Amino acid sequence: MRILKRVTIRKQEGPGTFSFRGRAGRWEYGRLVIGGSIIAAIWSSTPGGGLVSSLMVAIVVAAVTARRLHDLSWTGWLQLVPIIPFFIALVIALPIGVGAKPEAAILDLMSPQNFSSTDFGRLFLQGSLIFWAIFQVWLLFTPGGKDPNVYGEGA
Repeated sequence: MRILKRVTIRKQEGPGTFSFRGRAGRWEYGRLVIGGSIIAAIWSSTPGGGLVSSLMVAIVVAAVTARRLHDLSWTGWLQLVPIIPFFIALVIALPIGVGAKPEAAILDLMSPQNFSSTDFGRLFLQGSLIFWAIFQVWLLFTPGGKDPNVYGEGA
């Protein structure tokens, strides 16, 4: 006796992973941000995989963050607010001398043993990263709207 299995291909509901349009709930946001970070960490350990994985994860995280903000009835551009202080802090605090590597300088700024409360740039850089992390956690746990808004239908 032959058993036939019916295979159906389900059409993807909602926007794709790289789309900046539409809305994303907490589950989709957490799944893509945490999963993408794990994949990027694994890929970055392979030779030559760091740049490609970082770029892909940055695009996916930016897209899902924009959609998550849309779910909260806010513009996706709001995700730049926690990032701007980080770049300002880099300009203030990054002591790149002749022949210094920028990666080493950033790691030096972020290491706790070198932290000095009088160093405004270092304090500002670490504060901006903490602010960014709090923003990401807030996006993860804040419930979205169930009603339709200008960005699409609710969940």
